[in-house]
Amino acid sequence: MHMRKFTPSLLFDHFSTSGQGGFPEHLHLGQETIKLFVKGAFAHENFTGSRGVLREGALQFMTAGRGTVHSEMPVIHKDGSKNVGLQLWIAQDGKLKVRVIYGETYGVKLDVELAYTPLGLHFRQQVPRDFNFFLYVLEGNNLVLQKKNKASQSENVFFHADGDFSATEMRELEFVLIGGQILDQKVVQHRPFLATSAERIQQVFYDYRLAQNGFERLRTWKTSISGGVTDDINKLCGSLEAREKERQEFLARKGSVADEL
Repeated sequence: MHMRKFTPSLLFDHFSTSGQGGFPEHLHLGQETIKLFVKGAFAHENFTGSRGVLREGALQFMTAGRGTVHSEMPVIHKDGSKNVGLQLWIAQDGKLKVRVIYGETYGVKLDVELAYTPLGLHFRQQVPRDFNFFLYVLEGNNLVLQKKNKASQSENVFFHADGDFSATEMRELEFVLIGGQILDQKVVQHRPFLATSAERIQQVFYDYRLAQNGFERLRTWKTSISGGVTDDINKLCGSLEAREKERQEFLARKGSVADEL
């Protein structure tokens, strides 16, 4: 679902695959991609050399900025089970900002909690003014909004940006509510490329083809997952404990270098 007139959201996709139909090597520009993996597993790799496997319950944020190249491929399971996820493209504000999504940095700390409402109760969410909000029903039917409007599975509901609220009668269903502040800037979009002018997009195409101005890694990098990924992915499968150990070792090395300076 494309939403070019509903900034900052640009595209929302509920994807599902059990075969090799993923996203081979491709370019992104000027946007933030957010993915929630609902079921199964996806392998991810980008041209900086970073790679890994994102599994059920994982939430991934990727900032394209001046441009990034990556691959995302579903893990093919022996039992033929599906890989399911949600993907959202967000336009970046033209001004430089640092927003803490999780953890602590620049003196700002943010904790993220998931909320679950018991069946039979009401869910109420205040919608800020000057924000664009939409709701997507992931699973279930007869979602009741404002005691009169209904939405069923795989349907979207768009809210007015005037500070109203949504009151939802909870039954056996799952939905996502997504919103962001409306951007007061020109947005030019061409596929997974976003900029404030068509000339900027053309320049990035040119730099991408010539592997210059930030794309120099393309001269030596080639994705290792676009041909398909199976359960036997070994080196891509790092446990959380192993990843934490690597992180601590990196921080220790970084600290020792700082001490020497």
